[in-house]
Amino acid sequence: MNLSGILNKILTFLRVRSAIGGLEVSDTALHYTAFRDGVWRTASLRLPQGLIVGGEIANFDEFTEALRALRAQILGPRDHRTHLNVVVSLSSINIYTQVFSLPMIEGENLKKAIQLNIQMVSPNAASETYSGWQLVGQDQSSVRLEILSAFINRGVVDGIRRALVAAGFAPYSIESRALSLSRLVRELGAGVDRSRSYLLVNLDPSGLEFIVVRRGQLYFQYFTAWKDVTGPDESMTADEFRAVVVRSLNQVLNFYSSHWSDALAGIFVAATALADEIQAATKSATAVPVTPLVLRASADLTPDWFVSLGSGLRGLIPRWEDRDISLLGVSARDEFRRHQIMDFGRFWRLVIPSSLIVLVAAFIGSNVILSRTRDSLDGQLRASNLGSNQSEQINDIRNRVKDFNRSVDFITAIRAIGNPQIDLANRIFGIMVQNGVILDRFIFRSPREPITIHARAAGQDQVIKFQKILDGDQELRGVDVPLSGIVQAPGGVTFSVNFTMAPPKAP
Repeated sequence: MNLSGILNKILTFLRVRSAIGGLEVSDTALHYTAFRDGVWRTASLRLPQGLIVGGEIANFDEFTEALRALRAQILGPRDHRTHLNVVVSLSSINIYTQVFSLPMIEGENLKKAIQLNIQMVSPNAASETYSGWQLVGQDQSSVRLEILSAFINRGVVDGIRRALVAAGFAPYSIESRALSLSRLVRELGAGVDRSRSYLLVNLDPSGLEFIVVRRGQLYFQYFTAWKDVTGPDESMTADEFRAVVVRSLNQVLNFYSSHWSDALAGIFVAATALADEIQAATKSATAVPVTPLVLRASADLTPDWFVSLGSGLRGLIPRWEDRDISLLGVSARDEFRRHQIMDFGRFWRLVIPSSLIVLVAAFIGSNVILSRTRDSLDGQLRASNLGSNQSEQINDIRNRVKDFNRSVDFITAIRAIGNPQIDLANRIFGIMVQNGVILDRFIFRSPREPITIHARAAGQDQVIKFQKILDGDQELRGVDVPLSGIVQAPGGVTFSVNFTMAPPKAP
């Protein structure tokens, strides 16, 4: 019995964990892959030529409509308000990556050192790029940590994110094609030894890419776009194609040998076309074993789906264990969390009243059965002229039936009152969204105890405005924002607010 799988299903059903699929966005097509009911589900949509060029959107409205069409294909007739959670992999733009090393330090010193190095290796100004990093390994010989950093143009990410949100998608993260494929090799590659190093050669309509995977992690990528190697008519001969493959391969192999001492265990080829030509050209240039990338039986998909499959694998990782690079930006991550909170609230707002209805129906049914039992016993009592001892037993049953009926009336009264706690929480969340306040923690133990909110805002004026709005709410008492608790933080301030719920009004 797979206890982990059962736990995942329970958490997903209770909206504690949101299901997340993988979405590849390229110049030519959209590919979606998600693990559902023990199998990989797929959906795709070809894009008109020129809609996306080099990863940049040429027509925002048309691209948004294409995303809506893909979403309708995935969800079918389901509720149009449902947000489709996705890990987005960008295939048509070269995301700059670089590995650097640091001494083995921990805590805040490590974070400061990483941020300093990211600023130094960034290809553009910080205001123009989104960046991210992840720990990929430890060099035991030099006692140093190995950090992978990645950079992408802010305008590209912001445009794609706005289109995704407008089309009903909730992006969890944005990553490079190389990171998705590295994860695919590590998790599903047949015959892959995670302790060794491999080179993946990937070919698709956007270009030719070489990816170094060491100990299951992305260490290096080298991308050649077709527009950079083809002639004015965007074509090349077979000999020219083989020459491009061999020249690029030799450059990557020279780079690998100059940076790492361990030998490559193999070269994998993943190509949507010309796979035999790539393998032949690669074998002619190196003695390293060259084979097509074959996946384990659990994911029997063609190379067209490899990128979205790799990003879909990230959607299976619990959120608290996901340490991979995301180039989405902090504000978008907050938006994803807001969608999760709203989805969680909507689910339980429906479940609780429905559960009470079921309980009331069960009590009413039991009441009918017990009433009939009482009438039957009364008839038997009159027919048999029962003695005093049996009469006492019948009276005891009657008294129990009366107690049961009073319980039913009490449950019915609770059902009429509704669920003011959830309504209050949803209203407060709405006020926070309208005023640009970002929720960190919401502590609610019982209606009689104080409620505490830990949140972030752009500045102290925004905090004071938020406090005044809560002060004016007739259902809240003792709204308090401790001035000592307002702390300056990157991008704004953090603060806490305490209050209690007003006692419910008598009907």
